[in-house]
Parts: sequence; structure tokens; C-alpha cells
Amino acid sequence: MNRNCHPRATLSTLATLALSLACAAAGAAGTTTDAPAGAGAAAHPEPQGYSERMAADKEFSEDARKAATGDAAALERLKQGAERGQASAQFYLALLYKSGQGVPKDDGRYVSLLRKAGEQDHAGAQSRLIALYEEGQGVGRDPVQAAQWARRAAEQGELAGQLALVKDYFFGRGVARSYVEAIKWQAILQSRGLVAADDEFTREMERTAGVIQAEEGRTLAREWLKAHGGGH
Repeated sequence: MNRNCHPRATLSTLATLALSLACAAAGAAGTTTDAPAGAGAAAHPEPQGYSERMAADKEFSEDARKAATGDAAALERLKQGAERGQASAQFYLALLYKSGQGVPKDDGRYVSLLRKAGEQDHAGAQSRLIALYEEGQGVGRDPVQAAQWARRAAEQGELAGQLALVKDYFFGRGVARSYVEAIKWQAILQSRGLVAADDEFTREMERTAGVIQAEEGRTLAREWLKAHGGGH
């Protein structure tokens, strides 16, 4: 975790941030990293093409399950779908290359297929790309790339992206530090029931930001939620 925080941010702030993010992630376990696109974003309206993407995810996730057990026909369907540029096929084929089930383990293909799926806004792929670039797994550690993928995922309501942006903007990791943006995304998480109304870190962050920036962040959150059907 990047501890290069603002001088007004205390060690307790950092500890509380870690606790807040860990609790939110635990409360939504299984809704992002390996889930179909759009999972974990039920608080927001379905994006254009959502039903089609969910159907494709269901189809190719089943093919991946079969391919992992040695079903050659299922593996071929996945490969053909990936070659046709279908994001869901690319994502689930990537997972097979990562695990080495049904195909030889290949981290290079795993990352390449994730990128292709992520570029088509497959949220599951984007969530994994955030972690890859944050941690430098299979790619060079790159906070800027991690933040870019986080932004793309967050804007379509993906939990992993929204969680990452709170950290990114608060610590200035991969983006210019902005307490306004950090509070905005924290408020959006709060609207989803993933952060308590009296969350200690939120209060500490708002004290660090000051009244004007805190209110600006909350205003941006309300505008985002309204634009995405989650506000009034």
C-alpha cells in the first residue's frame, strides 16, 4: 500500500482505510474477480447490451467448466469465440490459461486475452487487470495502468474499480491525488450499502479534505448516481 499520503492524514487513517476496503471487499466476495460482467453492480441499471453479455458469459463459462475437464469441443468453442472477438470467450479462455486447466498454463496468453476482453469493457477482465497492474503479476507494476482500468470498471458500476479509485485518489497512486474524487467514489460505495453511514474512514477522509472538498465530492457522487439511475 502506498503510504505517501497528505501530511494531515494520520497512521490511523491508513489503517482504517485498509480495514474499510477489506470489509467492503469481503462483503461482496465473489461478485467481481471471477464473476460475469456486470456482477456486483446490481445497484445500477443494466447497461446497453447487458442481457446479451450475461447470456454470453453464461454460455462461455459453461464451456470453460467443461474444457477444464478435458472437453475438446467446449475448448474449441471458446477458442473460436475468442478469435471472433467475443469478450466473454476471451475472458473465460484467459482463466483457463491462468489455471492451466484444459490447456497448458500460459501467463502471457492470460494477460493478452484479459486485455482484449477488458478493452471491450468486460468487467471481470477489467477487475483482474486492476490487480495485475497494482501488484505487477505477469506484467510490470504500473499504477497508472491500474488506475486507468479502475476508472473504466468503476464507470460501469464494477465494485473492484470503485474500491480501487478510493485508494488511488486518496493516496495519489497512478493519478493526481484528489480528495474530492476519493470522497465521490466512497460516497457511491456508501449508496450501494458497502460502506456504513458512520464509517470511520469516511469521516477521517472528510476531515482531511475539509468541508468544501468533502461537499464537492458528495455532490459529484449524487450527480454520478443520478446519471446512472441510482440517484433521485
